[in-house]
Amino acid sequence: MLFGILAAIGLLSAVAALVLKNWVVFTASLVFLLLVVIIPVGIYTSNIGTIAELEAFYVASAENFQIARDDTASYLSEEVILESSHLIPITGSIEKMGVGQSVADRVQEYRDSVNAYNSAIARYKAYKDSLLYGIAYPSVPDHMRLLIIESVE
Repeated sequence: MLFGILAAIGLLSAVAALVLKNWVVFTASLVFLLLVVIIPVGIYTSNIGTIAELEAFYVASAENFQIARDDTASYLSEEVILESSHLIPITGSIEKMGVGQSVADRVQEYRDSVNAYNSAIARYKAYKDSLLYGIAYPSVPDHMRLLIIESVE
């Protein structure tokens, strides 16, 4: 809305300057009009890329998290460690080796990514509905919604 109003002002001032044959004001109005058109197009184009990245995260995040958690747990399971360490005797508990911390780190990384995704989606939806900035923000696809992390059993 804001950019539309500014474009209308620039167009009207350019027409008025042309009628009055004031070439300085006409040139300034055209430059202003170009900027008012170029800026929202640049913002919109940039935001389309961000929406695409968010959509890729949305589509793949749950499966990637499951794979990462399972891989971490399987690579660091007591059986795998003991099988692969037949040359080096290992004493002590797996907890002291950091298995739990490694899995907790993966879960925390995923939580941080989900929180960043949720914040970005909420921001884009709010900006798109704004009267001032709505023209410069693309619509978020309907199938993309906030992600809620399910508890792991």
